[in-house]
Amino acid sequence: MANEKNLKPHEIRSTSEAREKGAKGGKASGEARRRKRDSRQVLEMISNLSAKGAGAQLLEVAGVPKNARTLRTLRLLGLQKKAELGDVSANRLILEILGELNAPPVSDDDYGFSFTIEDFSDDNVSNT
Repeated sequence: MANEKNLKPHEIRSTSEAREKGAKGGKASGEARRRKRDSRQVLEMISNLSAKGAGAQLLEVAGVPKNARTLRTLRLLGLQKKAELGDVSANRLILEILGELNAPPVSDDDYGFSFTIEDFSDDNVSNT
């Protein structure tokens, strides 16, 4: 655990020691990237497997074409269900997947109406 007693200022390290530490860090970083890449490849392979049993039946009832009844589609259907139930994180993830999360904001002109916050003040709203 790092604290003041075991920290070694970088000025005290020799050039060769700094080079060794940098090489060690670079190798560890490369190994971590390879592990992440391998994990993504395995997950991609698993995601493309056909859904079986109750999952396949659910996708069939939902009208998903037979060639698209994969574990990935099943997960996306579950994500959609969570979003429909009001899960904000699920909704945000769906928007991110669709590429709409960072979409430009919608302007009033897009819908042909115009209003201001003042239009909704208590003085302007009737209680009829």
